[in-house]
Amino acid sequence: MNIFQRIALLEKDIAQAERDRKLEGTWKRELKEAVEQAKHVQHFRPVPRDGVDYAYGHANPAALARAHATFAVRYINSGSGKDLTRMEAEDLSHGGIDLAVVMETTAGFMNNSKGGSTSRQALAVAHEVGMPKGRPVYFAHDEEGNIAPAVRFLRAAIDANGVGQIGAYGGIDFIEAAHHAGVRYLWQTLAWSRGRWSPHAQLRQIINGRKVAGIDVDIDRAVAADFGQWRT
Repeated sequence: MNIFQRIALLEKDIAQAERDRKLEGTWKRELKEAVEQAKHVQHFRPVPRDGVDYAYGHANPAALARAHATFAVRYINSGSGKDLTRMEAEDLSHGGIDLAVVMETTAGFMNNSKGGSTSRQALAVAHEVGMPKGRPVYFAHDEEGNIAPAVRFLRAAIDANGVGQIGAYGGIDFIEAAHHAGVRYLWQTLAWSRGRWSPHAQLRQIINGRKVAGIDVDIDRAVAADFGQWRT
């Protein structure tokens, strides 16, 4: 190696070191977030595994387990009587059922909502009922169109709270758009999906309108170890 090659190599190394120093803070924050997320991943549970989501009723955790449901997705901050309570969260958690939460007031509520303030409020409510810090709230886009404003909502929510606390629910086109917008947690419904499943979605809503544990539920399948689940 001649002196000019040596100079060029050192200049390249110095430039890389400067880039690394600028990224160090980001890497440390991402590492801390990943460590927090890993605390809630039930590695002893193989995937895929099945669960339920439901709006009304209080499912008995033992009855859910007998039906081979290992998790339940429940509503929060909807402004109606279907929301998860602290007592229910503790009951399901102590019964061995993992939880995830979703917010939906109306089918297209994200189209006209402010993503930052709405998501902060939803996360505060989720924490009040027992969700640990660092876990996501899914935001439901329960219609086929109006994807662009809903994606703007999600971007604002991520800017306000961080990517690890925001999830999205919807059909295939919305899920793909949310993924490209940087949303980490994705829950796809069979509705508006035309028989296609996104490889990016950790959760799939595979059957609608079943009776499990004495209440009306939809059947879901987790295809990744971490889909935003938690227990109190």
